[in-house]
Amino acid sequence: MDNKAGLKFHMVNKQKQVLTESIDASVSGIIITNQQHPSHPIIYCNKAFEELTGYRQSEIIGKNSRFMQGDDRQQRSRFKLQKAIAAGLECQVEIVNYRKNGTLFWNELYIAPIFDDERSISHYIGVLKDITEKKLGGLAHRLEQVQNNQVDQLKADFITTASHELKTPLTSAKASIQLLGRLMDKQPADAKQQSLINQANASLHKLSSLMEDMLGASRQVADRLRHEHNQFQLSAVIQEVIGQFGPAAKQKIKMTGDLYFTITANKDQIKQVVVNILNNAVKYAPDSPYIEIALSQSDQEVNVAITDFGPGISPEIRPYIFNRYYRGKHSMLQISGLGLGLFVAQEIIQAHGGQLAVDSIEGQGSTFRFSLPLS
Repeated sequence: MDNKAGLKFHMVNKQKQVLTESIDASVSGIIITNQQHPSHPIIYCNKAFEELTGYRQSEIIGKNSRFMQGDDRQQRSRFKLQKAIAAGLECQVEIVNYRKNGTLFWNELYIAPIFDDERSISHYIGVLKDITEKKLGGLAHRLEQVQNNQVDQLKADFITTASHELKTPLTSAKASIQLLGRLMDKQPADAKQQSLINQANASLHKLSSLMEDMLGASRQVADRLRHEHNQFQLSAVIQEVIGQFGPAAKQKIKMTGDLYFTITANKDQIKQVVVNILNNAVKYAPDSPYIEIALSQSDQEVNVAITDFGPGISPEIRPYIFNRYYRGKHSMLQISGLGLGLFVAQEIIQAHGGQLAVDSIEGQGSTFRFSLPLS
C-alpha cells in the first residue's frame, strides 16, 4: 500500500471512529437498520439504546426492530412507520415499546433514510427518546380533569335537587313573616318583638339568596344560551334589587349616573347579576359606609359599576373569584355562601355578549364592572 492510499485509509477509519464515538455519546438511543436486506435487520445500536431497553448490542444485531413492540402490533404508529419507510420518507411517532425485562415505555421515535452514492436508500437511522414520564403526567392530568368534572356534576345534581326542595317551604316562611309583620303594624309591638321579626327577615333573605345562587348555577350550566329578551329600564330593576336588601344591608346603597336608558336583555337574569354582585359587596365589606352603583352608556354598550369601600381583594385570589364554588376568605369575617354568585353572574353576562371584571385595591375596596351590548 502506497503512502497516499494508507493516509486515505487512516482518515476514513478516523472519521468512522469519531462518528461512532459521537453517536455513543448521545443521550438518545440510536439504531441503524440495513434496508438492502429483506428483513431490514439492525446493524448498530449505541450505548444509550442499551441503557434504555436493557438489551446488549450482541442480542439485537440481525433482528428487525419490531421485536420491541412485543405483542402490541396493532398500534397506529406502527402502520404510520411502515408507510413512511415504504415511501422512503422521514417520520416521527409516539409508540409503545417494551424493555428486555418486559416493562413498557413510551418511545418518541424519529426515523430518517440514509442514501448511498446512487441515491438509493441503503439504511434507516432511528432516534429513540423515552417520554413515559411526560405521557403519564398527561394521563394523570386528564384523569384529574375527569374526576373534577364528575365531582362538579354530582354537586350540580345535589344543588338542583336541594334548591327545588327548599323553594316551597322558604316561600311559605317568607309569607308567614310578612303576614306577621302586617299584624304587628296593626297592633304595636315592643322592641324585642320587632327585633326578632327583623332578624327573621334578614335570615330569610340570606336563605333566599343562597337558593337563587343554587338555582342560577343549575340553570346557567344546563341552558346557558337560551334567553327570553325584553326591553326594560335598567335603573328600575336595580332600584328593585336595592329595595329587596332592606335591613340585610348595613351600608347605604346609592345609584348614580344615567338612570333613564333602556336595554334589551333577559330581565330576570340581569336582575340576578345585580343581586349576586351587590350581595357580595354587602357581605365582604360590612364596614363600608356605602355602596355605589354607577350607570353609564355609550353608542354600543351600557356599563354598570358596583363599588364598595371595604377591605378589597388580594391579588393572589383575584384570578379565582369567578370560579364555580370558589369562596373568598377573610380573616376577620365569617362568610356564608356556596361560592356560586360570581360564577353565575359571569355566565349570564358572557351569554349576553358582555363582560364582567373586577378592579380592587387592598384596604380601599372593590369595583365590579359589567357591560352589555345595546342591541
